[in-house]
Formats: sequence, C-alpha cells, structure tokens
Amino acid sequence: MGWDDALGALEAAIAPVRERAEEARVGLALEHTGPLRLDLSFVTSLRDGVDAAEALDIGVCVEVNSCFAERSLEETLRRGKDRLRHVQVSDFVIGSLCTPDRAVPGDGDIPLAAIVAWLDAAGYRGALELELVGPRIESEGYESSIRRSIAYLDGLLLTSVS
Repeated sequence: MGWDDALGALEAAIAPVRERAEEARVGLALEHTGPLRLDLSFVTSLRDGVDAAEALDIGVCVEVNSCFAERSLEETLRRGKDRLRHVQVSDFVIGSLCTPDRAVPGDGDIPLAAIVAWLDAAGYRGALELELVGPRIESEGYESSIRRSIAYLDGLLLTSVS
C-alpha cells in the first residue's frame, strides 16, 4: 500500500479513537518509527510524522532516537511546532547493530544539546520522556541509567533556558 493509501487507512482506523479521545478531552499523537520498523508503521521519519499529523489533525510524538540524523531536523521541528505533543529522549552509539539499543543521554552520538535547543527555539514546552531500553541500559542497571539520564537532561534544560 502506498503512503497516501496508508494515511487514508490510518484515518479510518483512528476515527473511533478520535471520537472517544475528544469526549475524554485527550489529544492524539502519532509516533514515527525508523525505516527498519516498517512492520510497525509507514511513518518512518519525523518529517512524515509532521505531514501525517497535519493531514489527520492530531499531534506528533518526536522519537529522537529515530530522527536525530534526518535531513533538516531543526526545520522540521520548527515547521511542526504546533503539532509537537511529546518527545522521547535517549541516546545512540553509532555502530550498534542491535535494536533497541538506547544509551544513557550523553553517552552516545546524538546531538542532544542541539535538539533540545531547537525544541526550545520552536516553543516546545511539553513532556520529555526518557526512553531507556536495551542491552546497554540493562547492563548498567536501570537505577544508575535513570539517575544519570535525569542529571544530563536537567543540565541540558538549564543551559537551554538560560
């Protein structure tokens, strides 16, 4: 099925969910995946996520691990600023062939400081979720990974708003 047909099928599939969400005053957001996860979604970039969210009149969840290397990411965040509802933060070590293989923010190669600054400049004031899964996190242990992640992200946020 092509992208436009898949979008139409998604629109039809979420119709009852949209109705119930509106009754409950809950917003809907679409999370994009990476191109390795075509088994989960046809929306494999943040740019496509923003386009789909605009077409469906819903929000978008930014999965940093899946979009950090996208062309013109800063521009996509700025263009999608009115659709951004949630941001999942993690890090990635280039060269890993395992998925998911998140790293503690600051331990990998994702330019998190730039991405947080771009989100701030776009006016994003929503939730930032730490997404800590995979063998690196399990090897270190969740308690240590969570503490270090919070400390790192706090530092980025304090730098971004000052």
